[in-house]
Amino acid sequence: MARRSCIFLCFLLLCGCGVESKILEDIQLSRAAAYDAAGDHKIKGTLAVTITPPGQGGEVQTRNDVFVTSAHTGKTLRQLAQAESPKPILTGKVGVVLYGEELAKQGISPYVDGLRRDPSIGRDLYVALAEGEAGDILTVRPSMGEDPGSYIRHLLAQNEKGNFPETDLQEFLYHDKGEGMDAILPLLKRKGNHIRIQGIALLKKDKYIGKYIPYNQAFIYKMLDEPFKRGIYEFHIKKDIYVTFQSIASSVHYSITDGNTHPKVDILVKLKGRIVESGQLKIHDPRMLKKLEQHVSEITKKQAQAMIELFQKEHVDPLGIGDHARSQTRGFNMQRWDRQYSTMPISVHVDVNILESGITE
Repeated sequence: MARRSCIFLCFLLLCGCGVESKILEDIQLSRAAAYDAAGDHKIKGTLAVTITPPGQGGEVQTRNDVFVTSAHTGKTLRQLAQAESPKPILTGKVGVVLYGEELAKQGISPYVDGLRRDPSIGRDLYVALAEGEAGDILTVRPSMGEDPGSYIRHLLAQNEKGNFPETDLQEFLYHDKGEGMDAILPLLKRKGNHIRIQGIALLKKDKYIGKYIPYNQAFIYKMLDEPFKRGIYEFHIKKDIYVTFQSIASSVHYSITDGNTHPKVDILVKLKGRIVESGQLKIHDPRMLKKLEQHVSEITKKQAQAMIELFQKEHVDPLGIGDHARSQTRGFNMQRWDRQYSTMPISVHVDVNILESGITE
């Protein structure tokens, strides 16, 4: 009896595999979409799809294609793409949506809201901006054989484990709709058949302001924004001597005083890490380590201060300082805060603790 049950179960599994294979052959899966300004109040949509040819035995070889259409809404764009496709295009597997530079400067909320309301699209979707046209990025043919959507998704996910902040759809919606904060998004650029993260795009609500934090400064932004591990940052010590610092723990605390009258903001960052590369610098001496801690503290403080001054100059608040003030100030007045944001004193304090283990020369 048990043997018959086992055979029957195997039969069901084999049938299931056959049905799944049949389904994949009858559809085209879209894993990424891109939107660009097209003039006349239209948008150009680029849909990247993965095509599974009929099974011929052995390993299945998929191929990638794109459909390019123009319309006034995202839904219509997808419908027009169906008109060019011999098989139904399913968008439930879309993991990345890109917006071109020109469109992003006009505002992306109408298009992102459509994603939020679409029940077929997962909430772990990545949203990003493109330098130039977003559609151009989806024509990349990665050398690793991945489709462009999976390539970008893996690119962003692995960078979030290090220096780059979290930037999925949920994070964007939270900062876009919330008071006392502004959204950020990854800024991507095509480089041959590769895609590069240029940096962190700054937005005023849903509009790209045309400025971004370079990728090599993402560590500084992230230490101001959230606790994180495994960040890597290179520090210039003197002349031709550089050291590489790896964070193993961090914390950040915002303290706001007189939030409704004469606001003053203090940001306390604590960094714990190790030097993983020191070049010619001899840092096994505890006294040298103390000097290095002070040097790293001064550099990170200076760069963080410059970054915040940029935010104040552009009147954007990606760190959500206004939200921190609201939570710490009774009867908080957001309009008054907003008027004072660009000129209020904001001070960064960085406490660095360098562990002796892990040092290499």
